[in-house]
Amino acid sequence: MRAYYDAYIRARLIYEQKLEKEANTILNRAAELGSDITISKALAEIKKADSNPVAPDLREKVENYCYSLFNSIGLQTSVPKYLASGYERGCILDFIDYPLNNRWWLEDEFKKIQDMDKEEEKIDRIEAIRTWSNPGQGNYYDNISSVSEGLNVISRTDDAIDYAWWDNGFSRKRLSTQIFQFSPVLQYTGLDTETDYQDSRPPGSI
Repeated sequence: MRAYYDAYIRARLIYEQKLEKEANTILNRAAELGSDITISKALAEIKKADSNPVAPDLREKVENYCYSLFNSIGLQTSVPKYLASGYERGCILDFIDYPLNNRWWLEDEFKKIQDMDKEEEKIDRIEAIRTWSNPGQGNYYDNISSVSEGLNVISRTDDAIDYAWWDNGFSRKRLSTQIFQFSPVLQYTGLDTETDYQDSRPPGSI
């Protein structure tokens, strides 16, 4: 089962990250399209992860293994389906479709934008979301506990990683805020000594 599960998660990760990049490209046209159309198009793109999922055959194999293991040895891989005592008790089936991109967070942020009064404010917030992990030339973005997005992190992470367990594991927050390193060390080279840099962190971070 582990091999099928890993293969399924890998396929989903590649697919869902691609969808988020394509949605981000749509956000870049907010000034041209307007906030409402931009949000609608971006949501339609990123929600393809749900409406047109990848590798359903692999998912079915995992489900079948979970069923067989429950009936043969009583392995409880789900709270609602196999009556496990808690989601943290190895309930891999309950998290098999947990987003591997930020679509839940984007959905919530887009709702906040739609509640704003001024179009200019909406466009500005869309731009902030678009450039969240790509702030542009002269700026740096580091996801502390990501090998691919923490290029300036030089501290070891073998035993220094922890995960936030919010909402029974079903948090809708941005993925990068749900995993952290206890004592990260970052090293930046080639900084402009004539420029003042601002340290920007998401709310609630240390």
